[in-house]
Amino acid sequence: MNLSRNKYFLIYLISLLFFAVCCFNYENYIHPLKEIVILVFLAIIGFIVINYADKDKDLYKIAFIVIVLFGLLFVFLSPFNAATDEPEHLVRAEITSQNIVFPKYDEENGGFLTIGSVTTVPRNLNVFETDWDTQKINLTPTYYDSAFLQNPFYGYIAPAIGLTLAKLLDLNQVWLLWMGRFFNLLFYGSICAIAIKKSPVMKMPMFVVACLPLAVELGASLNMDALTLSLSLLCIAYFFKMYKSKDKSVTKKNILTFFILVLIVALTKVTLGALALLILAVPISNFKHRKYIYLSIIGIFALLGILLAWNNFYGINSLYHSWRGTRFVERGVNPQGQLDYLLHNPQGIQTLLGVGLQIPSVISELNRIYTFFPSFNILSWIYAVFFLIFSLFYPIKEKFTNKSKIISFIVCFGIFVGTYFIQFLTWAPLGTTNLGDCGISTRYFVPFFSLIPLMLNINININKKNINIENLDKSVITCVIIFLGGLVVYVASLAY
Repeated sequence: MNLSRNKYFLIYLISLLFFAVCCFNYENYIHPLKEIVILVFLAIIGFIVINYADKDKDLYKIAFIVIVLFGLLFVFLSPFNAATDEPEHLVRAEITSQNIVFPKYDEENGGFLTIGSVTTVPRNLNVFETDWDTQKINLTPTYYDSAFLQNPFYGYIAPAIGLTLAKLLDLNQVWLLWMGRFFNLLFYGSICAIAIKKSPVMKMPMFVVACLPLAVELGASLNMDALTLSLSLLCIAYFFKMYKSKDKSVTKKNILTFFILVLIVALTKVTLGALALLILAVPISNFKHRKYIYLSIIGIFALLGILLAWNNFYGINSLYHSWRGTRFVERGVNPQGQLDYLLHNPQGIQTLLGVGLQIPSVISELNRIYTFFPSFNILSWIYAVFFLIFSLFYPIKEKFTNKSKIISFIVCFGIFVGTYFIQFLTWAPLGTTNLGDCGISTRYFVPFFSLIPLMLNINININKKNINIENLDKSVITCVIIFLGGLVVYVASLAY
């Protein structure tokens, strides 16, 4: 190992110890064996990544290795069904493994037909705290009250493959969870790597976002956000490809492909339909015919129509075929009533206008990875500072027009405000004056993070500043794995 790699590796190890001091409590120190083993694994993985990054300059390969290696730790270390909404995602993945595209809610039995093993997973426990993991898969037909009926089936194909293999190999039932997570992780890592490879610009910002600790943990769970986040990155990569294409080279096929990608993503979270607006930032000269810009505008409205129809006639109604239906009744959730409240009550408008005040809470929960565990606030704020500095000062070679920056801002603003607005209508109690009641999670906003450097970057002139871009990239990669390692340390302190 040369001096440069020694330096980066030493910084990585010191950072892990810092996070260990921040996280570990008395219980961790008096019984430290599990934590020591995890720290050793983190050291080995850090060594592999830093050594590989020193040899291979293909960022998409490095991204895949980082995501898979650190993701594997989340696959096996994360407590059972601890990740956001994982119990329900597990049930839907199992139903998908039966080749069922649209699950049917059985009114008489009050749920969806699945198998016994996925309905008995102990929540928030690890393998040392239960014997559930040692039992064989229970294929007894069983009903479960919720299965994310509102989500499209393709979001569960990857984990369903894992569950199918676990059944075919007659493994213990814990492998339903682990194999499902693993195949979701492979899917997430593969799509992110493809996005980084295909994008002609902004590769390092895309790498940083793909390897965001929250994103990698979601990718290593059964959450459908693995698909949402990775395909959002692919949509933005495709936009970059059209943006940097030659004059008169963007065809109808390119436009159609872009809108199909956005539609696939937006059917998982409707506000991500705003990504379609990015096509308006593509220089008009890049379109094969000028009239294609009008075709793009028609495509935006067509996409909006499809999403509204999907949401109104299928998505919202499907929510009631789950535990949410009872919750909505108990909390007085009423979308139409909430809309009437906004139209006739200035207080409601004032509440929504305060959406910007939610940014600190969004940042503080940047590492809220488990439903019933708190966020790692120290890591969240350190990461936020790192990402802001990176967005401002990382030397991006490509120059983007003011028009592209404005449209990118509109996209980010639309996703941020639109998410709060929709959640205000469909989740918050009638007449609430607290946007915290909207049930917003920071993960909803990760899909637009790779546009932030585009908007904020001050375009440092690399030649004038004599910046060694290779060393800078290694420093960024080291920071990325430091934050991932820090989150794994936090998981160790929580669950072990």
